[in-house]
Formats: sequence, C-alpha cells, structure tokens
Amino acid sequence: MIKKASEFEQHVIPNMAGGDGNVYLGYAFNDSDIKSNVCAFCTVTLEKGGSVGMHQHTVDDEIYYILSGNGLVDEGDGNKVPVTVGDAILTGNNGYHSIANAGDEPLVFLAVVTKY
Repeated sequence: MIKKASEFEQHVIPNMAGGDGNVYLGYAFNDSDIKSNVCAFCTVTLEKGGSVGMHQHTVDDEIYYILSGNGLVDEGDGNKVPVTVGDAILTGNNGYHSIANAGDEPLVFLAVVTKY
C-alpha cells in the first residue's frame, strides 16, 4: 500500500497529554491499515513553544525519530535531553516521556506505536 502525504489522515490535538499548544498528527497508517502489532505510524509536528506532556506507556512502545527541528525530551526523571535531526527515542515498559520544541522552527518527528 502506498499512501501519498496528501492522503494522510490529519488530526489536531490541543494540549496533548497536558502539553502546550497544538499537536499536528499526520497518520500515514493506523491499526485499521496495519495487521501487525504496529498501531500507529504518523508524523508529529510541534510549533515553536509546543509540547506533548508527560505520559506513560504501559501497553505499548513508542518510537520517535526526529526529522527536523530541535527538541527536549524528558524521560520522567526531570532531565531534559536535547534531540535533533536523526535522533531516536524509545519509550515503553511502563516508561514515561514528554517532548517539547526547543527551537524557533517546527519540530517534526515520526512516531511509531507498537502494541505488546
């Protein structure tokens, strides 16, 4: 199956997981398209000052791959780690995380969520 970017299902989520601003999701594929344990494959865009708040993954793993921009990731310990293009983040196994745009340009990353 090939899906053009113009065909992605678009969602805007204000204050996702208690974060700041709007989160823009572009779903290339979701669990109705994928027959494996992957339940989401989407782009995420955070505008300047935007973030996804702290949340826990108890029944799935989430992988972020940074496509453009600069961010700060907190893995639940209060330590904010800078991330940039080409960096990857894995959260699961009851882990927590949040991500915030740390730059003046949009932070764009690929998010892949897999069920246990």
